[in-house]
Amino acid sequence: MVTYSQPIISHSGKFLGIATVDVTVDALCYGDQCNTPVDYNYLTKIRPVGFTLCAIAMASSLGCGAWTQIYRKNRVVIASQPFFLRFICLGCLVMASSIIPLSVDDSIASPEGCSKACMAFPWLLSIGFTTTFSALFSKIWRLNKVFHNARHMRRVVVKEKDVILPFAILMTVNCALMLAWTLVDPLLWFRTEPNDAYESQGYCRAEGDAYIIFLILIAIVNFLALVLANIQAFRARNITTEFSESLYVMMTMVSLLQALVIGVPLLVIVHENPVAGYFICSGLIFVVTTAILGLMFVPKMYLVRQRARDGAESSASRNTTRHSQPDTENQNNTHSRLSHAEQAPEIVIVDSRSGLESGNHTVMTGKF
Repeated sequence: MVTYSQPIISHSGKFLGIATVDVTVDALCYGDQCNTPVDYNYLTKIRPVGFTLCAIAMASSLGCGAWTQIYRKNRVVIASQPFFLRFICLGCLVMASSIIPLSVDDSIASPEGCSKACMAFPWLLSIGFTTTFSALFSKIWRLNKVFHNARHMRRVVVKEKDVILPFAILMTVNCALMLAWTLVDPLLWFRTEPNDAYESQGYCRAEGDAYIIFLILIAIVNFLALVLANIQAFRARNITTEFSESLYVMMTMVSLLQALVIGVPLLVIVHENPVAGYFICSGLIFVVTTAILGLMFVPKMYLVRQRARDGAESSASRNTTRHSQPDTENQNNTHSRLSHAEQAPEIVIVDSRSGLESGNHTVMTGKF
């Protein structure tokens, strides 16, 4: 804003007063200085990197969801509860999509559009994070309830709706807080005036201070989902890896902690540099989502493939033995059944209804 003052003189030479005019300019310059371009710190050059990370993370989420659907009748996937695996994929998909509004600035959108993107980013990030870790909590909690009853030699059916309540509560509270934040003190898009170095920065900021309270409450809700998932993973630490992801949950937490320890201080350091801040924030989201998907699904994919290969080799071996030693077939089958009975696990999970995806699993104890 530049103010020009001009004295007003009548034709007779009498002084009448001073006229003041306020003019908004990009920068105040003199002479050759006016040829210096202003650096608006747009995300034009770094935006393709963020979109690439977003595309990889979203494609990984969709791929893991498709894999879960294809192998939903496989014993490993059934034991891992495909209902909650799909929710984990959905949460990672939503979390990765938060990079899209993060990539918006006033070089490709109006100030009103940038303001909408400012609030869309925390909406997608918080909902995706809560969905992922509350689903993981409900999934492992259900498994712990099943095995707890099995240790007491009790037959029990644990449905998804029996453990979905914490998920619903965390999601409802999160959405309520985000809605209140959006209505009371939303983030808006602002751009600074060019400084002496001819630089201008665009950023999201609330007009008041109420957003700090909402931000703290939302952080507490998401941290609670993280803590609950870790508690259930710790309780499931003695359950076989085929049914429990406690080891991989722990590795996910370690990866998340490392990302936060490294990323958050960097964000604080470069908070005045929108380009660097965008790259670090996009990288953090990418690391978190891919770490969750990789540690939750890659071991299952390997186990499914290994079991299929072992099953094929075992079937070929039995066919060879049957043709080469027909006289000892009954003895071998009897010995195999006895050996299986001695090595069978104490807990077997089977479907209590017709169809492998009914979601109602019955626990039976004893050796089978």
